Amino acid sequence: MTAPQSARESAAPGRLARAGAALVRWGGGLGVPTVAALYLLSALACCLLAATGRASFVDLHVYRLGGQTVLHGGNICQAQFGRHLPFTYPPFAVTALVPLALLPFLATAAMLTAASVAALPMVLYLALRLPPGPSWLGRAGAGRLALAAAAAAIWLEPVRSELHFGQIDLLLAAAILCDLALPSTARYKGALIGIAAGIKLTPAIFIVYLLITRRYRAAATAAATLRHRAQASEGSLRECGGPGQGSSRPKADGTIRPSSAPRLAKRAIGACQKWQGGIASALIHAPR
Repeated sequence: MTAPQSARESAAPGRLARAGAALVRWGGGLGVPTVAALYLLSALACCLLAATGRASFVDLHVYRLGGQTVLHGGNICQAQFGRHLPFTYPPFAVTALVPLALLPFLATAAMLTAASVAALPMVLYLALRLPPGPSWLGRAGAGRLALAAAAAAIWLEPVRSELHFGQIDLLLAAAILCDLALPSTARYKGALIGIAAGIKLTPAIFIVYLLITRRYRAAATAAATLRHRAQASEGSLRECGGPGQGSSRPKADGTIRPSSAPRLAKRAIGACQKWQGGIASALIHAPR
């Protein structure tokens, strides 16, 4: 490596730190109400565009399908919205998402969108406050920077798609970061990660993260919470005619109708997040 290359590489982190400091100073010149108003205007425009696209809130329809299936005593393994969208989430998600099926669709969509809009700057704020953030960025500065960054981040593909499809990932991310922000001595540290993993399996990777960072009690709490929620949900689903009990299938509008068609193969689709789906997918795609 030549001397000029080494100098450029060593100067890169310094330029990044200076750029971050300049952004914080710029945000410091604006009051929190001003930055919040800018974010709300940006979020309103993004949400209006997201609500007018094709397949708007399709994931919300699937969430509501799971809740409707439980409320009607149907079989969640056979529940399907439209023609190709089964409910592919863990057992706890079925019961956790029941409240989304209790209100009219428009009210549920508005509430979920508002919650996601509120969660985005919260996620950024909590990320900025994780160590070593508090050593160079105060609470007020982190709040202003989070709102300013959220005004732009809401237009990025992951967040825009989140709002368009009516997903809950921002809410899960906020729960995970709230958990990580707790002190290591907190009694229930890890519980929110376990709950998030019970709704979607992906957050379970943070149990591994807690183990790697030697926060063993928090990792044990997260794993125990995940197991307890899964077992409790399995029991409640059996009582109300869940997996393996009865049979149901929705009409094109997402309502439930009887069906006896087996759907074991559908569990193996790539997006399936049921325990059985993971096992089925591994067996089907295993080399022979």
